[in-house]
Amino acid sequence: MRRREIRWSIEKYLNFTVTVGVGTSCEHLEEIRGAYQRAMNALEYRICLGPNRVICVEDLEPGRPEKEKTDKLEASLVAAIRSNDEEEIRKIVPLLYTGYVKRGASLATVKCTTIVLMVILLREFSLSDDQPFSLDEKQMNEILSIQSVQGLCERMLQFSLDKAQGISAGRQENNQHIVEQAKEYIKQNYSDTDLTLTTISNHLFISPSYFTYIFKKNTGSTFGTYLMKTRMEAAHKLLMDTSMKNFEISERTGFSDPRYFSFCFKKHYGMTPSEYRKKNQAL
Repeated sequence: MRRREIRWSIEKYLNFTVTVGVGTSCEHLEEIRGAYQRAMNALEYRICLGPNRVICVEDLEPGRPEKEKTDKLEASLVAAIRSNDEEEIRKIVPLLYTGYVKRGASLATVKCTTIVLMVILLREFSLSDDQPFSLDEKQMNEILSIQSVQGLCERMLQFSLDKAQGISAGRQENNQHIVEQAKEYIKQNYSDTDLTLTTISNHLFISPSYFTYIFKKNTGSTFGTYLMKTRMEAAHKLLMDTSMKNFEISERTGFSDPRYFSFCFKKHYGMTPSEYRKKNQAL
């Protein structure tokens, strides 16, 4: 009651409103951080409860054992959305709402919880500064108009699936951009004998394993195969358009050993560089 009197006094005498989030009491100093976080969690509910009020987390969220279970499910939902795991999303969301029903949460509380969870997901997975960090008025009204927990569950499920697909599409677009950068880097640096998977990954600021995965997925070719093809095409052009010697072409196309260059060329074109040049000059 004292908390509400303080809020009322601030509004009356200082002429501005304040929303107060109240966490849980704690007996030990090390528990203060957790109590503070729960007070911050309570403030999230102002999105649907409105400002200028005192919001107690204990009135809206379950006790510690149930809260820990809910937190784990929500963390699992975030992970499933991030990996676009539709099967896991379809399993987790109903479990969340079953938990809300089991602990006796009112429909109004479940609506608030749904809105807060959606806002958390929007903030977690915002792909750019252009994307909203909260729900707009139409979306809020849509949630508040739903008259059953089942309906809220279905709305959250669709929201989660849509978010997962959006993240996956955004990631794919970004991966394609990275691969295009890699192809351009190879084009400009194939003559460098030190060009390796590690050097190009470092240039792109991603791990070699992730680069290997996205490059193969987007080109159908490994980095090594693509680099060799680029070098062989460059060698072919130099053989046809210049009078450079084999060892010069070898150096120009990123090979430190002319014998290895000849070996790779024969493997790629079915004949040595000298044989290839002679045959094509005779045509």
